[in-house]
Amino acid sequence: MNMSPANKAHFEAENEGIHLILTGIGNEIYSIVDAWQIAQEMWEAIKRLQQ
Repeated sequence: MNMSPANKAHFEAENEGIHLILTGIGNEIYSIVDAWQIAQEMWEAIKRLQQ
């Protein structure tokens, strides 16, 4: 896949963010949000689920 350096950096940062989020949550929440592709949306969903 050909990506500009900026796009590649964004892609890698997004993947790292998702990884960090998923390793820090419990199995119940993980099963709800594990297929999400965007870290910010995943984080917002987790915050809503924990309220």
